[in-house]
Amino acid sequence: MNYIEKSWSWSHLLETTTEIERRIDLISSLSIRIESVPETRFIKLDNELKQVQKKVTPCHYPPQEWDRQKLIKLAISLDELSSAGLVHGDLCPRNICWDGVQYWIIDWEPSLWQIRKGRPTLIYTHPFIAPSEIGTTSSLTSLSDKVAFALTILKVSTKNEPSDDRIKEIENEVRCLSFKEIAEDF
Repeated sequence: MNYIEKSWSWSHLLETTTEIERRIDLISSLSIRIESVPETRFIKLDNELKQVQKKVTPCHYPPQEWDRQKLIKLAISLDELSSAGLVHGDLCPRNICWDGVQYWIIDWEPSLWQIRKGRPTLIYTHPFIAPSEIGTTSSLTSLSDKVAFALTILKVSTKNEPSDDRIKEIENEVRCLSFKEIAEDF
């Protein structure tokens, strides 16, 4: 079985140790029981945090088109993750992988705030974020994951980037929806 390894210096992870440990424990435990998350574990070392994640092969991202039933299964997984209090934060086409059988949510970060290029950075891919959370000094919420999921569906389906006004409309449309409802509606 193939695994992908990634590591971070503890000094580059900007959330508290308690917040990071809660997040990595959630990612690890949910990756075992939620179908769309590859098995992921973290190893805490003195100076770094190491992630070992099962490699999804083959991994095609973004998908060329959606398999509707598989997309709904992915949405149900996202609802389970959200119910458990876990926000991906960087849900975008390159972090949803198709292996020919199912969709996988990949690239789980141990902290959504990190030092990147010498600066404190909120980890997300523009425009895959709720507009109301751009510039936040706290972590992202499931609203950003919902907006990102809807935008990813839209981008793959239409092959176009929506306008800023359309993204704001999407934020309002998905605010009270489950991920499953988003998948069924878009």
